[in-house]
Amino acid sequence: MTPEILQNRRYFTPVWELDHAALGPALKPWVLRRTGLSAVYVMLSLVAGALVAWHGVGAHLDLLRVLIYTCLGVTAGFLLLLPLHEWVHALVYRSSGASEVAVRYQWRTLSAYCVADQFVLGGAAFELVCMAPLLMLTPPLALGALLLSGSWALVCTGALLVHLAACSGDVALINWIGLHERERLWTYDDVKAGKSYFFAQHAQP
Repeated sequence: MTPEILQNRRYFTPVWELDHAALGPALKPWVLRRTGLSAVYVMLSLVAGALVAWHGVGAHLDLLRVLIYTCLGVTAGFLLLLPLHEWVHALVYRSSGASEVAVRYQWRTLSAYCVADQFVLGGAAFELVCMAPLLMLTPPLALGALLLSGSWALVCTGALLVHLAACSGDVALINWIGLHERERLWTYDDVKAGKSYFFAQHAQP
């Protein structure tokens, strides 16, 4: 499958166009849809927030120290986990056959996204690309936040909070795909245009 084939209206219909410069506003409405994934995502976020208070009280730390250690974790998460998060996306893209894979950072919004220029993926395969960081990075971070104690627990929990925030766009995309027929969806990124395109297949080319 190629982008040129997807442009054939006899077989495919464009259903969504994402502007890379405005991903946040476009994805925000899909983060908290009534889906099982959204329920798990909200639960994990609430538990991570509660762990900050739990570890602070358990370590007998004052509020200032709780904030300092949590912010250290947030900073470490942004500097280390955000690139790792995008590297996982890139790894799954490349394992699917993509060659032109790149990560774009948006410093104004402290966010990033991964693109595979002109590489076409089906809905189910793209769902795996989106899901990979959540599946691979959440378990070790959650275990660290639960099993560590004192200041280290707060640092790990702060990193977990950043990781979950970084996954919000992935959750939104998965929710959107889940509300459509993923087996009949196709998508590709156009780096030059700064957009991602989604198509629904209605006939066999």
